[in-house]
Amino acid sequence: MKTIILENDFQKITFLDVGATIYTWEIKPKNNRNIVLSNKLISDYLDSKTGYLGATIGRVTNRIKNGVFTLDGVKYTLDRNFDSNVNAGHGGEAGFWARAFNVAHQTLTKVVFTYESKDGEEGYPGNLHLSVTYELTSKGLSVKYEAESDQKTIVNITNHSYFNLEASQSILNHKLQLDAPYFLPFDELKAVQGIKAPTKGTALDFSQETRIGDIIHDEYLSDPKTEGLDHCLYFGRKKQVALKSRDLQLVVATSYPCVQLYATGFPGPQQLLSGDKVKKYQALAIEPQLAVDAINFPKLGNIILNKGEKYEHFITYELSEI
Repeated sequence: MKTIILENDFQKITFLDVGATIYTWEIKPKNNRNIVLSNKLISDYLDSKTGYLGATIGRVTNRIKNGVFTLDGVKYTLDRNFDSNVNAGHGGEAGFWARAFNVAHQTLTKVVFTYESKDGEEGYPGNLHLSVTYELTSKGLSVKYEAESDQKTIVNITNHSYFNLEASQSILNHKLQLDAPYFLPFDELKAVQGIKAPTKGTALDFSQETRIGDIIHDEYLSDPKTEGLDHCLYFGRKKQVALKSRDLQLVVATSYPCVQLYATGFPGPQQLLSGDKVKKYQALAIEPQLAVDAINFPKLGNIILNKGEKYEHFITYELSEI
């Protein structure tokens, strides 16, 4: 597994070629504090049970109900690797997160990863060419996803980094704010139901800055299927998430219409670089994406990529000191 380092005066970010993964993200003015969860053992990045830390997720992120979908009258069956082997999740047991990407271009502040996903890989149609570009900004990182396929397919790519801006064992004192008037309710096996529900009046209303510890034990969020925050929200006018700690703020902006927020309610068994195991509510995964399972619920959005079309989306991460 190869490592690639991008660095400027403010930060040093280390990537892995497997999964085009963000491995560590060190903030120099904060004594090289690592603000993302990082596995101690590199081999854990090949284990789906360790939470996909920092990885590129695809061909389709999140869940596909019952692991099936139909495209132009053809039924496709995927690996049912989520939710007691009922739903397909995060591209399958060997999704993009587990694949070795090619380093197509690299400078001191930019790296371009590419991957050729073959027709039929993990059950998805079409030969898909994917490019993932990471480029440092003065105090942050921009990510660009570009993809093309030689036949109609479905695509929904995200990054699965887990943030703790204090490098502590809890994010309960972190504050969260985003304009997200709707969320996607799910069934007893966590597949979305094809409807949007308003966040207003619920613990998922983050229109005002909200301390995560104040809502994480809310009756609705204490559902044993989520153990806190593990929900897909629809952005309003402003497609960004603000996460704030005692001395840092992270603003995640995107072209995507939705974001999945997951607060490690089900921590993996692995050790982190610190030597500690992942704790419950230790970090927040911020996963901008297209609508979950829109191939089966087209009223939610569209994840179809036609032959000859180009898939283009971005995520930016900007940090500021408080």
